Amino acid sequence: MNPEPLPGKLLLEPATVLAKKPASKWKEQDVKPLADILAGRVAIDGTGENQQGAQALGMISADLTEFALSHPKIRSIIDPIYVIVDLTTCKNAPPNINNYPPPGSPHVALVIFPGTNHVFSFNNESSAQHFVGWLQGSTPGIRVLVFHTGHAAVIY
Repeated sequence: MNPEPLPGKLLLEPATVLAKKPASKWKEQDVKPLADILAGRVAIDGTGENQQGAQALGMISADLTEFALSHPKIRSIIDPIYVIVDLTTCKNAPPNINNYPPPGSPHVALVIFPGTNHVFSFNNESSAQHFVGWLQGSTPGIRVLVFHTGHAAVIY
């Protein structure tokens, strides 16, 4: 996964092309250029010159999510999962997070959402759930929130 925010301006053209066509007429080859740009991205920069592209994506977001849910190939490209540590159950992100993944684990190092210390992104459910189990097992009383999204979160 790429922790650098994707410049929203890169989304303007492919999102606009899709917006001009009814979502019911979209084919995988129509959506794939946008999916390839979004692939592996943790965040989208929607500030300044990137705002228009991020907003164009926002305008088709519901249709894109619906399309991805019925097209496994596309969904596998653009379906990030976010795990957020509830800071009301601890004063800050637990320091033991720096020890994840445990030695010998097949899971990759944590990808932190830009500008935070308590939001993490995963590209599959098993990795997200492994982290949740490990964190709750090593930090009693901690609570986390898990979000499945149709594309990377946008930073405005």
